[in-house]
Amino acid sequence: MNLITTIIGFAAMITGVLRLLPQIMLGYKRKSARDVSSWWEIIGFINSSLWCVYAFLVVDYILAAGTFMLAICYAILMHQKQMYG
Repeated sequence: MNLITTIIGFAAMITGVLRLLPQIMLGYKRKSARDVSSWWEIIGFINSSLWCVYAFLVVDYILAAGTFMLAICYAILMHQKQMYG
C-alpha cells in the first residue's frame, strides 16, 4: 500500500467515526434515544461487522480498524436506545 492510499484510508476511518459521535453525545446529554431508528442502528452494526470480517479476510487492517470502530459506535447507540428508550 502506498502513502496516499494509507492516508485516504485513515481519513475515511476518522470521518466515519466522527459522523456518529454527535449522535452518541446527544444521546448521553439528553438521556434519550427516541429520535434514533432502531433499524438504522441494527443495520449499521451488521454492515460494519461484515465489512470488518471482510477486511480481515483480504488483510486490510486499516479497513478492519475503521469498520470495527464504527461497529462499536453503533453498539453504543443500540445500548443508548435500550437504556433511554
